[in-house]
Amino acid sequence: FAINVAGLKTVIDAALSRGLRRVVYLSSANVYARSTESISESDPIAPESYYAHTKRMAELLLEAYGSAVECCVLRVFTVYGGGQRGMLVARLLGSVERGEPLRLDPAGDLLLSPVYVDDVCTAVRRILDSPPKPGWRVFNVGGPEMLSIEGLATVVGTLFGRSPVFEKASPATALPVGWAASTEKMRLELGWAPQENFPSGL
Repeated sequence: FAINVAGLKTVIDAALSRGLRRVVYLSSANVYARSTESISESDPIAPESYYAHTKRMAELLLEAYGSAVECCVLRVFTVYGGGQRGMLVARLLGSVERGEPLRLDPAGDLLLSPVYVDDVCTAVRRILDSPPKPGWRVFNVGGPEMLSIEGLATVVGTLFGRSPVFEKASPATALPVGWAASTEKMRLELGWAPQENFPSGL
């Protein structure tokens, strides 16, 4: 909360006091309700975790300031890249490399659209280079694929030349559900699209 909400208010107030015209905030896909399909900016909001709730609070704070300074929210979907530690893709790399079994939820796999860090940086740059537009705007920033954990691990396995080991208590009872991005709005309004698919990003 101190970083995601109170810290953001400090940044906005500093921007206003110095006459800056735009604030860009990196939010999270986790503010959305989970879905079996790609998620657009108009889809339902339903944060589940404390982290996701603070990201949503930050978005509402930015919306409140939208009449005073341009506020752009980028909802980032499963970012990964070199040097990352402790996050999903980094953990998958380690588990597959070590041959550790990956447990798949029998209730249904998790659906994601991982986005390479360079593509996220390009999205931020595209916002910064665009003409000022007063108000509050939201864009999804995600990768080009919709992949389950099983699918992600299978791609990782090709990197190491080995098949990942899965633990399946029973066949999945539902389709994969989670946070996969539709980036159509970003493409249409700002000409941005992810350049790296998951295999090339790895």
